[in-house]
Amino acid sequence: MDDTVTIRLTNRSADPIDIVVNTIIMDHQAHFNEPAIDEIFILLGSESRTLSAVNTYGQANHFSTRMIASSGDPQELGVDVTVTDASDVQTTSFNERAFWIKSFDEVQKNAEARRLERIESNGHKGH
Repeated sequence: MDDTVTIRLTNRSADPIDIVVNTIIMDHQAHFNEPAIDEIFILLGSESRTLSAVNTYGQANHFSTRMIASSGDPQELGVDVTVTDASDVQTTSFNERAFWIKSFDEVQKNAEARRLERIESNGHKGH
């Protein structure tokens, strides 16, 4: 309760980067996910944006974040994540090297491959 996740994204390139950030608070015992951050935006060249969310849900297991960027190059997109507790003591931090940053194209290709696998495994090949 009252832990805060802060995500700072920095566009290190000159080109704009489209970004989707979705963070949930996961309570595995209750089989419940509480939305925390749901943002879609464009980071211009050299621009940074900070997003944060406070756990007002209650006792939970962790924050879970998915990010999608139009650049899959970690050299172009800086990611800094910190979690602080209710007394504002930092409990953990990560940078872009702790994340697998996928491009929109990569996500679309993977989704299409999974869709085709499901079609073929259900005997509906060609439909």
